[in-house]
Amino acid sequence: MATKKAAKKTAKAKKAPVVKAPAYVKLTASKPIADDMKVGQYTRSLIIEAKYTSDEIVDLVKKYYPGSTCTRSDVSWNRGFLKKAGVTVPAPIKEEKAE
Repeated sequence: MATKKAAKKTAKAKKAPVVKAPAYVKLTASKPIADDMKVGQYTRSLIIEAKYTSDEIVDLVKKYYPGSTCTRSDVSWNRGFLKKAGVTVPAPIKEEKAE
């Protein structure tokens, strides 16, 4: 027989995760469409577009948000955020290595 503490823990684990931020926003011309669009929102929208490598996404973020400290790991984190939110995320685009 399970204890009350274990039952409470199991019930908590069964709850769906709460997604606080919008998963993504449609873009036009690969730049933020609103002045109040935040870095994470912009990054997720670039991931959904599936046109850019992680390095290109970081470059675009830094272009439009000069104070940003965005890195490749932030792009990966946002990719995971979208997956947890239930969005079908395209596979990351691989960079071709120069010979």
